[in-house]
Parts: sequence; structure tokens; C-alpha cells
Amino acid sequence: MDLLYRKAVPQDGPEIARLSGQLGYPARAEQIEARLAPILNVADHVVIVAEAQSKLVGWIHAHGPSILQGRRIRKYEDAASFPKGAVA
Repeated sequence: MDLLYRKAVPQDGPEIARLSGQLGYPARAEQIEARLAPILNVADHVVIVAEAQSKLVGWIHAHGPSILQGRRIRKYEDAASFPKGAVA
């Protein structure tokens, strides 16, 4: 089975609602569409759907802070100062 991965669009709401219900998280299509709309164009959110034979078969939503924020950048800077091979 060939899968096509793409960014979600508001029109995916009904199929995401169907899949969500299968996982025990029932939601109406209108609810999913309302949740999707504000996050689809936000830089620190991504919603990816998987299609097989033009049918949605999966989805994932990821959200996180930018790698350039907080302690993470300091850890990367510190790692660069260790001798080669000292940090895995």
C-alpha cells in the first residue's frame, strides 16, 4: 500500500474525526475543523495526514517550542566545546 503524506487542511476534519473516534476520542467533524483552523498556519504546530488510495488512514499533530529557545541552544553550544568524540 502506497501512502501519501501531506499537511492537513480544514476539509480533512470529517476524516480526522472518524479516525479519532476509532481511537476512543469521539469528536464531530465541526469540532475538529474548528480545532484545526487556528493551528494550521502556526509555525510551532504541524498536522500531517496519511492517505492510501485517496482515503485518510492516519494523522499526527506535533507542537513544540523552537529549538532556538531556552536551554536547548545552550546545550548545543556547550556540546561544541567538548573534545571530539566526548559527546555522543
